[in-house]
Amino acid sequence: EGWNTFFSLLMNSNSALENLYLPCHDIGDEGFASMVDALASMSSLKRLYLVSISQFSTAASWRPLANLLQHPNCSLEALYIYIVSGIGNSINDEGVIGFANALANNLHLETLYHSTTSAITPRGWSALSNVLCNKSSIDSIYASNHTLSYYSSRNIPSDLVSLLQMNQNDNKFEVARQKIIQQHFSKSANSIQDFLEMELKVLPCAISWIGRDGTGFPLLYNLVRSMPSLFDS
Repeated sequence: EGWNTFFSLLMNSNSALENLYLPCHDIGDEGFASMVDALASMSSLKRLYLVSISQFSTAASWRPLANLLQHPNCSLEALYIYIVSGIGNSINDEGVIGFANALANNLHLETLYHSTTSAITPRGWSALSNVLCNKSSIDSIYASNHTLSYYSSRNIPSDLVSLLQMNQNDNKFEVARQKIIQQHFSKSANSIQDFLEMELKVLPCAISWIGRDGTGFPLLYNLVRSMPSLFDS
């Protein structure tokens, strides 16, 4: 009841709080549900620090935090989760997949940290990589998450590290461009079929992203200039 009262007051306040530290040892499932509603309504809150001994001992216990990140009003830029006793409390694949799903449409969170990652397998890491760069099509890469730029640094696969580093660029248009070029227009993965299947709103950008010469012109422009007969009607 104490936590519910606290979060109720927080939700109904006009606080300009930007940083919040919560020792959530005994917050409970009901308290966590109240926390999601309260914190999602605080547009000023940018950084949340959670410290726990046993709160995150099951896969289901991570779900409220994923719900928070998925909330349309959530403006968190950084979420830090510190597990005092890591035995049995390490985030697992289900927890990471929950976070990945939540981040699919999250344009604010730049940092996601939890102190224990030993239970994450390639399945969990793959889900997170996929949300940062969905390779199934150019459109899906364009719509991927280009915001998350820091994740817990332990045991992270090199491909995920590369994607996180790309996301550090403040120019998200350029981030999307680099991902698309890397996946679809490298020497080993060049297919005109990609153009035929993409949405019209993405097509002009993708054409300009094929590559640029030293003067800044797209390579496709130079191809048309040098060999106009290829494009005669």
